[in-house]
Amino acid sequence: RVVVCTRGNSEGAASVGAEEALGLGRKLASSLGTRLCWLVWGPLSDAEAEKAGSFGVDDIDRISIETQESGVRIIDKTGALHNPADRDHCIQYMVAVALIKGNLTAEDYEDDVAADPRIDALRDKMQVNENERFSEDYLDPHKRSIANAVQVFFADGTKTDRIEVDYPMGHRRRRGEGIPLLNAKFERNIATRLNLAQCERIFSVCNDQAQLESTPVDEFIGMWVV
Repeated sequence: RVVVCTRGNSEGAASVGAEEALGLGRKLASSLGTRLCWLVWGPLSDAEAEKAGSFGVDDIDRISIETQESGVRIIDKTGALHNPADRDHCIQYMVAVALIKGNLTAEDYEDDVAADPRIDALRDKMQVNENERFSEDYLDPHKRSIANAVQVFFADGTKTDRIEVDYPMGHRRRRGEGIPLLNAKFERNIATRLNLAQCERIFSVCNDQAQLESTPVDEFIGMWVV
């Protein structure tokens, strides 16, 4: 059974167990007090679904997205999306997948994921607008923020908090948080092509700056040969 959104108390919401959605869920929930809006789309047992009280896409009235002028100009895209390049330049697609899954990966731009009808159903409910402060901070050389905000409005009149993030993961101001995730991504992806011994050797060299710098180029390239 697929649950789009669950409503209940914090204990009930936590029982869903969708770890990838917890961060977004915590932020989006607070405005409803004990009636937490927990955006979780994932398989639940019948007992969990009954406890959570699920509802679907049709219960969402609209989704407001605020971004910078560059975001509006480059990635505010409506209508048909024909390929992965089209989708990764569509802020509505990115937000829809993130709400469905709780995260967004490169694979989510492929045709099999895009075939999910819930994505376009959510895109049709989205309104994208420029936030002038976001645009100013985006161009400010002392900030270079990449700010965005999102808020979900439901058909029953309830709504989530307006969630604003000025510096997303990957921004230079969040390097301490981002580097471990980058390392994990590197390890995860290299393991899809190389054997364990190669991966361990490459990880060891790359994690030691002095060793990396002293390794001959031809030797380093040789580590990557399949």
